[in-house]
Amino acid sequence: VRLPRARAARPLVENLPAVIYQVAPDDDRRTIYVSPHVETALGYSREEWLGQPDIWMELLHPDDREQILAAHDLHNETGRPWSREYRLIANDGRVVWIRDVATLVRDDDGHPEHWLGVQLDITELKAVEGELRTARDELEQRVAERTAELEEANALMSLEIGERRQRRVKLLEAREAASRAGAA
Repeated sequence: VRLPRARAARPLVENLPAVIYQVAPDDDRRTIYVSPHVETALGYSREEWLGQPDIWMELLHPDDREQILAAHDLHNETGRPWSREYRLIANDGRVVWIRDVATLVRDDDGHPEHWLGVQLDITELKAVEGELRTARDELEQRVAERTAELEEANALMSLEIGERRQRRVKLLEAREAASRAGAA
């Protein structure tokens, strides 16, 4: 006896460490399905998520909201696959970085049915990227400081070399003059 595909796939979808979702292809962005991992990732139960149609829009970080909603509208218009990184505010107030990838599913006649997507929590990755940026910036600052120190040392050394050459020339001239005076 074969299980229907949906029943067979459900344990896989519901146990992945990612939020799997279906969203209506309209301006309301109504969630049709969300996997249980939404509670682990963001602290909202499936019932809360599904019961509040605009929850995704409300949870978008204020600094990301305008750009992400505009991109979402554009993808709804074009039907092109969606791939974005943005921040959501979790139920406990923490900021969660999300990597969101979705594709538009169409019916047999080519009409949009829903967006099928996956959201991955990339907060740790973003933290590491931030640490790497800080380390790079500190290293660049140290290199710039060391380069300035070396340029200053080179300039001083060039001055010292120039002064020594002048003293040497004067010494040689003085020896030649003394040698000529002694020969005369």
